[in-house]
Amino acid sequence: MDKERFYSHFGEIHNIFEVLQILDWDQQVYMPKGGSEQRAESFSTLSKIIHEKITSEKTGEIIYAFEKLAETDWDRAHIREAKRSYEKQKKIPTQLIQERAKVASITQSVWEEAKPKSDYKTFLPHLKKVVDVLKEISRCGDEQNPYDFLLDDYEPYITTKILDPLFENLKNELKILIQKYKVKNLEESLKPIKRNVSKENQEKIGIFLLNEIGFDFDRGRVDVSVHPFTSGTMNDVRVTTRYSDDFLPASLFSILHEGGHAIYEQNLDKENFKYPAGESCSLGIHESQSRFYENIIGRSRGFSEKYFSKINKLSSNAFEGIALDDFYRAINTVYPTFIRIEADEVTYNLHIILRYELEKKIIKGDVKVDDIPDLWNEKFEELFGIKPPTFEKGFMQDVHWAAGLMGYFPTYSLGNLYAAQIKRAIEKETTPLSDFVKNGKLGDLKEILRNKIHRFGRFYPSNELIQKATGEPLSETHYLDYLKEKYENLL
Repeated sequence: MDKERFYSHFGEIHNIFEVLQILDWDQQVYMPKGGSEQRAESFSTLSKIIHEKITSEKTGEIIYAFEKLAETDWDRAHIREAKRSYEKQKKIPTQLIQERAKVASITQSVWEEAKPKSDYKTFLPHLKKVVDVLKEISRCGDEQNPYDFLLDDYEPYITTKILDPLFENLKNELKILIQKYKVKNLEESLKPIKRNVSKENQEKIGIFLLNEIGFDFDRGRVDVSVHPFTSGTMNDVRVTTRYSDDFLPASLFSILHEGGHAIYEQNLDKENFKYPAGESCSLGIHESQSRFYENIIGRSRGFSEKYFSKINKLSSNAFEGIALDDFYRAINTVYPTFIRIEADEVTYNLHIILRYELEKKIIKGDVKVDDIPDLWNEKFEELFGIKPPTFEKGFMQDVHWAAGLMGYFPTYSLGNLYAAQIKRAIEKETTPLSDFVKNGKLGDLKEILRNKIHRFGRFYPSNELIQKATGEPLSETHYLDYLKEKYENLL
């Protein structure tokens, strides 16, 4: 009886959360512009219901009653994660959860309108409301390290004490590598991929590639949003992308990136995905899968060899006369760019480190919201040597802060590090990953990732999962080695 109560209770919580995800997806894909305040009320109500269910005395009773009767390893893992969530969420007043959902929903809609116009004056007052509620929530944890409380939502068991030295080493090394590998003539380097490809043809390419990497369209769909994202799990997974008529890589790599997220969700353990330890391990591990498909696969030599001619054909021969080598070099061009999601593999993590360093100061109270625009530009110029010409290309480019997701950004860099480490482990056991791609064995690769990562969900914390999957603890060295090996051959 106690076992049945536990799984029934947490299954209900999962089902409500799925409804919340669908509403969020709809807001970013189909919702009328005028619906933002009404949708915000829906988010607030559902968030309240979920939080009250998670933190109720009944939930505590259910967890502790089942703990005495746990029989399997999955039972014990579910109890561990249920207790962890219960004890953390109990520290946060429901009113703050409601407030975060409401102000984030409204601010996200404001951001969508203000971003294209760089209208920071309209955006900042709303962002301040989001930051204020996040600061209150963060102080429900460790007042000395409030940012850790937010980070834990996305990367459990990882703290700033672990990330600070990791990111500092990464930053110092990357600044050296950028100077070594960045191109002298950007326009010339990008010319092979600066071709006009219609939205219709980009859709065909995206659907083709999603099929190739193993995305199940019977359990998923593809749409368009301002900022590409993936939503849902198991049998209802929704991917979005965006299109730029004169730059195919914007949609090509966002499709591969979001496809990696989607495949992870579709390959969780069928019996356990609705319960606390059955969901995805962490956003860092999630990002390892998206970056794996986007970069380690999509920007590999094997990918160009296998798919360049097909991409050309599906684009109505937009790349006619372009040599395969030139295409491969172009999609791996290293150059400082203002936009994070368009950044190459060498510069990308500096975009994340910039956001990470700012977020910590914002949450601690050392940086005021009104100071963010200028401080962002100052730090960006310091890291990249260029200054954003507009706020749209500066602090307003990402949806994350508007959506109340501070603590999220570090998981992108963790994903890169995890992905390179997973690549190395697979190649030690089998063959170079480029061979999987050019030999048309992406299905075999998906199965390897399912067995190493996907099926475990949160059965192991991320630090244990990466140790189990690769035989080593997390380190930045594998990622740096991967970059050096790849880009030395491109000089």
